[in-house]
Amino acid sequence: YSGSDYRKFETLTEAEEYLNTKPWVEGEPDMYYAYVDGSNRGDEEYSGAVVIVKDGEIIKELSAKGADPNFRKKRNIAGELLGALLAMEWAYQNNVLTLYVCHDYVGIGKWATGDFKARDELSMAYKRSVELLEAQGMEFRFIKLKGHTGHTFNERADEVAKEALGIEK
Repeated sequence: YSGSDYRKFETLTEAEEYLNTKPWVEGEPDMYYAYVDGSNRGDEEYSGAVVIVKDGEIIKELSAKGADPNFRKKRNIAGELLGALLAMEWAYQNNVLTLYVCHDYVGIGKWATGDFKARDELSMAYKRSVELLEAQGMEFRFIKLKGHTGHTFNERADEVAKEALGIEK
């Protein structure tokens, strides 16, 4: 495979440390990666954010606040899903047909793929939105990251989500 990076590690811990210090998920040139995250201010409001990356460079940062009374009680989960939807909508509007969604909340990928059953209003709305975009020819590939471990772009998405709510890091 062209561009592969082969490394040998003495222990599993060394391998995990290496993976957690990579600044981004390396991939094919010209592919788009969306690092998504969410934040909340108690039950009052939540925010979602996305950092769009292409070829290792940030090309766009987006955030939005949410205060839907039906979703506020889900706190950070609502923000995480809002961030993912911001990414997907950006991809749709910019004719990016394949988007790698890098996330630290497992439900983002699992609800979208059907690995988790969407049982509440929030997860069902998210699943429906993903399905509508996929029906338009969009393809989403989900990459689960470990949260708060130093991934440059994932940490930036976390900051952008907090900034949307006026929360200082």
